[in-house]
Amino acid sequence: FNNITDTGQKFTIEKIDDTGLYYKLTADQIKYDSTSNTWSIINYKIREIDNIGETITQGQQIDTAMNMLPDDFTVDIDQIKVLTTPELNELIAAEKLKGSGAVIALQVEKHSRIAFPFANVILAVIGVSVSSRRIRGGTGLHLGIGLTLTFSYVLFMQISTVYGVYGGLPAIVATWIPNLLFGLMAVFLIRIAPK
Repeated sequence: FNNITDTGQKFTIEKIDDTGLYYKLTADQIKYDSTSNTWSIINYKIREIDNIGETITQGQQIDTAMNMLPDDFTVDIDQIKVLTTPELNELIAAEKLKGSGAVIALQVEKHSRIAFPFANVILAVIGVSVSSRRIRGGTGLHLGIGLTLTFSYVLFMQISTVYGVYGGLPAIVATWIPNLLFGLMAVFLIRIAPK
């Protein structure tokens, strides 16, 4: 859907009841008319299924009022960050019902909200284990190692998040892999740290 021109391509509406699919409208294009609040459905095909059989109707264009607006087809990414978790869960459920492609990005955001606090604990444990070693050069080397590990964690988290949104990795895996790997690193560093 293009918000600038208020047009959409490859449009489908399906109606489903307890017995299954009973109505399907497909169209090559839809266009919203903001003056009359109606939709023009262009080059359409309607398939209606009942107990007797199915009926297929085709046409060039129909104008109809539908209970949706152009804003229903887009999700404002900036607004997602300010939603509470229950609001985000409601948005995920609504987008799943619509069959939206934004569901994955929303799920990544949801799991990131849970994973990031654990990252603070993991990075703190890594920092403590690195700083527990005393060397002749002072604290500069420890500070450098700590910053390098922190930046590598943030970079790895961003890469895995992008891979989760666009690369097909499940959202929960994409957000928790950095915590898992750096958590294992924290356990290793604590074990070898001087007591």
